Amino acid sequence: MLLIEDLKNLATIPGPCLTILEPVRDPVLQVTKADTRLIAASQEADDLLLRHGFSAQDRENFLAPIRNLATNTDWTGRAGSIAIFRAPGFTKATFWPDVLEPRVTLADQFLILPLLAGMAADRNYWVLALSINRIQLFRGTGAEFTEYELPADLPRSLADFMGFDKPDHDLEARSAKGPSSGGGFGIHFGTTSVPETEAAHLHDYFRAINHALLPIAGREGGDPLVLVAVPRELALYRAINTYSPLVGDAIHGSAHALGLNRIHKEALELVAAHSQRRTETTERELDAAAGRKLLLTELNAISKAAGNGQIARLYFNRELAAAKTAVPVTQALINGIALTVLSNSGTVVCCEACCEGKVPEGGVAAVLRYRTPEPAQPELATTAK
Repeated sequence: MLLIEDLKNLATIPGPCLTILEPVRDPVLQVTKADTRLIAASQEADDLLLRHGFSAQDRENFLAPIRNLATNTDWTGRAGSIAIFRAPGFTKATFWPDVLEPRVTLADQFLILPLLAGMAADRNYWVLALSINRIQLFRGTGAEFTEYELPADLPRSLADFMGFDKPDHDLEARSAKGPSSGGGFGIHFGTTSVPETEAAHLHDYFRAINHALLPIAGREGGDPLVLVAVPRELALYRAINTYSPLVGDAIHGSAHALGLNRIHKEALELVAAHSQRRTETTERELDAAAGRKLLLTELNAISKAAGNGQIARLYFNRELAAAKTAVPVTQALINGIALTVLSNSGTVVCCEACCEGKVPEGGVAAVLRYRTPEPAQPELATTAK
């Protein structure tokens, strides 16, 4: 499964770029094997390379990793599709959960639109269970819910954290020894209550957890994160959280008491509600951008703005990612725009309801970071009398 960061990397790879999207199982006949159809896709790619002037030896070298993958992969139990990206000096292959339309394309850039459509669905999410005694991170889908291994150097409890690193704002003081103190130890005097001291340590611990989570879940375009904790821990963690796809609601209680089945069920409900609210937020954002004259809906203007690095968020209708319904030239242009936006640290969003009524027939809209200043109008000359 590809992440947004993987797509950003694909945007930087120079062409010629070969993209192969192939369902693991034949969606019609259910007869031909995956390796047979992947070999057939490599033969189609061979024809494309021949048309682009590749010699027989260059074609063989270019396609060798794909043919090796076809014959040496264990396809048992696999579902969905396989996506292969091949360019000079670069090969990447990954399984994809959706059954994609078979595609073999050779262009200056990789084909990513069908994958962006799949990323729009909140099929994957994270669950972070917080408590003083134990921290757990889970990876969830509609069907599965498994614990994710945290970095080895991250303490698993507040007590462990205190052994790793003592916060620099311990509010407990110690008096200096004086003549009346004899040879004993200094006298402790409290400047705060025990709960406040614990909260300060917990703040530092949660900050360390947030820091460790970011590279795992992804800073931008990551999957939703659901928190499981009692109210105090929830409030403390939200105060330091910097992971933007954090779900607004949470599961209240301890993970140990709730059990994994209940957490899985409640997390799915929260993620579904989060997705609906995100659609509503998108509609408001498009309206607000239009009001500020930061919304583009004409494809050529969007393409130009993408090249200038102006686009903060690009929205396109899900139907444009489908091989059979989209006009190939339009699809190729939008695919190139999407890759350019990603390479400039913008966000690409595939949507359905959020574009309906907000985007014209082209099915694409862009929210700009800034407007290009309009050229000054020449002053009208005055005629002296």
